[in-house]
Amino acid sequence: MGAWLVYAVLLHLRLYAGWRGRKSAIMTIVGFGIIVFTFLGVNLFLGGHHQEFTK
Repeated sequence: MGAWLVYAVLLHLRLYAGWRGRKSAIMTIVGFGIIVFTFLGVNLFLGGHHQEFTK
């Protein structure tokens, strides 16, 4: 859910606040980092609840 929120804020700021260039790029990198953590970090570091069913 965090990634959706970051990209929604980014879209809003680009359209209504006129964010361009560096600010927009930094926000995009933050969103990408959240997505990478969601796919890799949660399963590697936090251990998902699906491991109980795959034993």
